[in-house]
This record gives sequence, C-alpha cells and structure tokens, in this order.
Amino acid sequence: MSRHRHRRADFAWAARASTALYVACSDPQIPGDAAFARCPNAACEQGESSATCPQDCPACNPSDCIDDNPCTVDTCDPKVGCSHKAVGGGPCEKGPCFEEGSCVQGQCQAAPRLWAWSSDVGAGMKDTATAVVRDSDGAMVVAVEAWQAAPGSGVQHDNFVLRIAPGGVDLSKPPTRQALEPDPNHDDALAAMAALAGGGALAVGSQAELLPVNGKAPRTRARWIGIARPGSPNLPRDHLDVDGDHWFSAVARASDGTLLAVGGLDQQGFAKRFFADAEPSWNLPVAPPAGATGRLRAVTSLPGSKPRWMAVGHANVGNQLRGWAVELGATGTATGSEVVVTPDEGWHGTLLAVAPHPAGGVVAAGVASSAWFGDLPELPTARVWWVHIPAGGAAPKQQRGEQNRWPVALFALPTGGWLAPTLLHPATSAGATSLLTLDAELRERAATAASLPYVAGAALWPDGTLALVGQIAVQGQGDAWMARVDRWANPDCAHSGMCLATPALDCGDGNACTADVCKQGTCNQAALPAGAGCGTTGQCKGNTCEKP
Repeated sequence: MSRHRHRRADFAWAARASTALYVACSDPQIPGDAAFARCPNAACEQGESSATCPQDCPACNPSDCIDDNPCTVDTCDPKVGCSHKAVGGGPCEKGPCFEEGSCVQGQCQAAPRLWAWSSDVGAGMKDTATAVVRDSDGAMVVAVEAWQAAPGSGVQHDNFVLRIAPGGVDLSKPPTRQALEPDPNHDDALAAMAALAGGGALAVGSQAELLPVNGKAPRTRARWIGIARPGSPNLPRDHLDVDGDHWFSAVARASDGTLLAVGGLDQQGFAKRFFADAEPSWNLPVAPPAGATGRLRAVTSLPGSKPRWMAVGHANVGNQLRGWAVELGATGTATGSEVVVTPDEGWHGTLLAVAPHPAGGVVAAGVASSAWFGDLPELPTARVWWVHIPAGGAAPKQQRGEQNRWPVALFALPTGGWLAPTLLHPATSAGATSLLTLDAELRERAATAASLPYVAGAALWPDGTLALVGQIAVQGQGDAWMARVDRWANPDCAHSGMCLATPALDCGDGNACTADVCKQGTCNQAALPAGAGCGTTGQCKGNTCEKP
C-alpha cells in the first residue's frame, strides 16, 4: 500500500552515500527491513549469489511491496518477491472526494462525494439543478428549480440561482443565492444559460400558464431572465407573447457580446436575439425545410468578427426524423446554407448539442435510432449520433457511437477533439453518467462514471475540469447536486472541499480496440478482448477492428 521504489535506483543512492563497499538492502525506517542482509556489491541486488556475496540479496523489502491499494494485502517473500492478495468485501477509503466504498475484486469502488444543497430548499420540496455556466468573473452560476405539491393549487415552483466562487465551494457556508420570482400564476423552467460579457448571465427556458388568459387555454411561453452579478442593478426579464406553445432550449453568446436563444414554436424552430446587456432584440420563427416540421434544440456561436450562430435540432421529413442545422446572423436571416442530415440506414435522428470545429463548420452530438416514438428513440437501437457539418457546403460526415446514451452538452477541448457529458437514455434510468471524448475522425472514447446521478447541465472550469449539475434522489426526495471531475470522470480534492483533478493526459490512440488509460501521468493502451464491439458493427481482433 505505499510508494513503488525502483530497487536499482535505491542501491545506486546507497552506494554513493556510503564510504563502505556495501550496498544497503534495507530501509531501517520500515519495520522488518533492517532484518535483511547487506550485500557487498550491486550485482547482488537482483537476488543472485556470487563469490563475494555471503548470501542472496532479498528479492524485495516490505516497503517495496506497498501498492497504495486499500483492497489488497501486500506481502514480501525475500526469495520470491512481492505479492498483492485481493481483499473480498469490506469497507475501504478511496480518498477525501469519495464516500466510503467497498472492496470488489481487489479494487475500492466508491461513489464520488457530491455537493448537494437540499438544505437551501423548504421542507418537503424537491429541487434539481437545470443549467450551469461560468460567467465573465470566473464564477459558476447554477440554475435551480424547486417544487412541491401545493394542496388545491397544483404544483408550486420556486426558482433561484447559486453563485459558486472561482475558487470552488466553501463547504463551511452556503453559496450566494439569488431568488428568481416567477410572474403571478406562472411557473418558470430554466433550460440553459449563457454568460453576459459585462458580468452575470442570461437564463432561458419556458413559462407555463397555470390559469386561462383572456379566455384562452393555458399554454407554454418562452421565458428569459437576466441574472445580474451580486450588487448590480437588476437585468431585464420577460416572456414572449405569441400564438401557440413556444419555448427556449439553448442560448449562446457571439463574438460581439450579443446572444441568440433558440427553441420551438409549435411545429417549427424559433430564435430570439438579445443585446449584450440582456435587452431583447428581434425574434422570428425558423421554418424547417418545405413540407417538414421541426424544432431547434442547441446553438453555438461561430468564430469571426460578425455575430453568427449555428442552431441544430431535427426536422421531420416524410415521417423520418433527420438532423437539421441552420446558420443565423445578426439580422435574423440565414447566413449560410441550411443542412439536413439523413441518418445512415434509414434511421431517425435528432441533434442535441453542438460546438465549433477548428477547420470550420460544427460538430454536433445527438441520438439516432431505428425507430422513434414522439420525442424519444426506440431503446434497443438508440445510439449517440456524431455529425460533422463542414463549412462551405461540403457533405456532412456522421458516425454512430455508444448505445443508449443521451448527450447533455458538447465542448471543444484545448488539446483537440470534443467532450460530451451523456447519461443513459431518460426512459431507461436517472443516472449512469458517461463522459465521451471524440477525436477529429469522430472516434469515440468513454469514461464511465456510473455512480454519478442524473446530469442536466455542464460547464468547463479554466483548468479543463468539468462542472456537472443535476438531481440526485435522497430518501425519496430529489436534491440538486454539483460535482467537479476531469475528462475521465475522475474526481480529486484540491481546495475548499470541491472535487477536481489536474486534466488527465489525452491518451486516446485512435484505436477503437484498445482501452486507453492515464495513470500517474503515464498513458497505457491495453487491447480489448477478442470479439469486443467496435465502431457500429465491427468486432475487435487483437488491436484491429474488423468489419463483418
């Protein structure tokens, strides 16, 4: 359970430090080490005898055999060497950022210690973190929705935001909280946020009418709320008032500080622009291809001096759901060609997240399936769907990935490639989070964090670690939570009680038939078992993915 010491380096150090001709085979600071013999020359260090060695130098010292694994029993046999016997069952401590774990096949399995704030919500209320963004001050702003059944009046909602300082969470005191009161007889549901250039954030989502208005049945309206930095004047907040149900799904800030929110208006897309101070500008429907219905689900800003955005979602063309992407500019008109991506093999697909591609265009993440029911794909065949939409009208490139995964967000990594937090399909489970990395060839790598609960939003810290937020079930009550992990889903402790890790080296070797691991700063690629799945339909044989 200790440091691994290279014996040859130990002997060389001892020879330099001593004026005698003997090389130390022991560490007197470790109980038991001093009982081992001393050998007269370095040739004995590997256990061989010689004419000048009165006895064999031991094959190990006890201190050499400690492997830092709480789920193994480490022993040293001077004639054989180290052995590490796995402990079956029993508790173990994996580290300060984990709950108490248990030993399984020689490994300590433990859930990450999440930061939850159920104490911030009234008794009997459930809450979930729905979105998170890092603002221009470096702090994380988290949107939280709380609700409870109110006798005689349906469900009562309470929305607020929490501000997490740039240094992380101080567990000794609650974070700064700002209430977001809804309009009377309305409930807000915030879906996404974008940082404002002057500080604070713009939150967008939907607002449900609880009572008829002007004799019309209750409906859903697109909602936005400007969230000021602490101590600053309030920012604009309002809702749209157009015919039909409408809502916002995503928002992104362009190079000039203006923002674009996108969503749906009945059976078509919808977009609204905001100035840098969250003041609203134009809004317009975004019609899908002729004869089709559709909606926009995600948006990203595109590089350049003029404000441009790429919005993605899906269009229903001839009863087949297809990926839909449209570029919008500052005036609300299309600035580039509209793209409809038909999934391979006649499947259905929708795009849920999008990020810029360094060579131009965008990469989008979504879900594809052989069958579709309403807004959900058919589970047995549902897979992550990666699509590269190049600039200049070139044909899109697509690839299907891990099964039953639902992308929550997509980030371009400074080292190249993209990172997508995903969860098991919403109809399957409320947990089992995976972080998927993608290279330039749309090859996927997974870092599973099955112990993390339902993830609803994500944002990047400056060091490349990821802030994840969502909901966790605690004693039958939903609680909002937040965790900080690296791209391999590994938490670690640094400061203020928050979990984070130095970003792992990108060990992806581009081979779908190897397991790529970063351990103690060193990359290792191990061949997957023969027959393991690779690509869409291939199987691994050695280090090669063979197609049928």
